[in-house]
Amino acid sequence: MQQLPLRHGHYQVKDCKSCHNPHAPLNIVLKGEHKEVCLTCHADQGKELVASPSKHAQVACNFCHADKHGTIPACTDCHKPHSDKMTQADCKTCHQAHMRWP
Repeated sequence: MQQLPLRHGHYQVKDCKSCHNPHAPLNIVLKGEHKEVCLTCHADQGKELVASPSKHAQVACNFCHADKHGTIPACTDCHKPHSDKMTQADCKTCHQAHMRWP
């Protein structure tokens, strides 16, 4: 596991226990709406959301990533596919999740 430097912004977040269980700190449960705290570690995704404003940028991170850290939803959970045979991999060939969809 990669250790983040202590100067990293995530270590300055108040109320660690709102997401982390002290006995299982990597079992992260996201209750409520989260964005700013997510972006303290996921800065690249934040830059994509700012550079390409879309409906994804208007919602909290855990709107798409459910209530458990690391959950990656199927695009078709919210978006209508171009065909009935499309897979998640097919979506990603043209669309990036944190950027505006053409």
